[in-house]
Amino acid sequence: LRCQKISPIDPGKGFSPHYEVLLGVTDESGKSLHIGNFISAAEKYNRMAQVDRWVVNTAISWVAKHRQHLAGLGGFAINLSGHTLNDEGFVTFVDELFQKTQVPGGYISFEVTETLAIANLERAGRIINALKDLGCKFALDDFGTGLSSYSYLKSLPVDYLKIDGAFVKEIHSDRNNYAVVKSINEIAHFMGKYTIAEYVEDADILRCLQEIGVDYAQGYGIEKPRPLDELTQR
Repeated sequence: LRCQKISPIDPGKGFSPHYEVLLGVTDESGKSLHIGNFISAAEKYNRMAQVDRWVVNTAISWVAKHRQHLAGLGGFAINLSGHTLNDEGFVTFVDELFQKTQVPGGYISFEVTETLAIANLERAGRIINALKDLGCKFALDDFGTGLSSYSYLKSLPVDYLKIDGAFVKEIHSDRNNYAVVKSINEIAHFMGKYTIAEYVEDADILRCLQEIGVDYAQGYGIEKPRPLDELTQR
């Protein structure tokens, strides 16, 4: 497992940084492989639900083991596939894991892409609500790329919107992208949700996000992905 920091943009708001958990894959010699190829293979052979469970189990067990090193962190965000949104037993699996490890549910958030969530809105909403009942938070990833994003948002009880990086990465040079990010941020805040900007690669992008009032930033300009175990060396 690897991780990437999601940092508060305005320290005055009192938000804590948290980390997105990322899956890394290596070959027999330890060389990193392209994660997209692994995901494609797992989806082709209907193994993504098992991969998700492995990531969730490993991440939460890691948190339980290293809790003394994690003071000041707001928690960890874990991605879920569309397969898991169709897995009726997943919520029970997470509940039992929390009971076993004694990790509080509020320390974990889950992310799902907008496209996957709206593919089966009713089922996604049911699983999101059940996980929130365990104390978890939820983020809608790649927001802004799907059709009728705002209308679907009313049906999904998420806590965070992750603004798609396609709009963020040229925000300082493209006024249209600036306007889109501003619009997403305003409607999210109106609906009581927090915003996270992806693909924050430099100070110019971060400055624009500060102007707009986006809550969190993630990207190479904040921190590159690194092995999860390095967090114990902070």
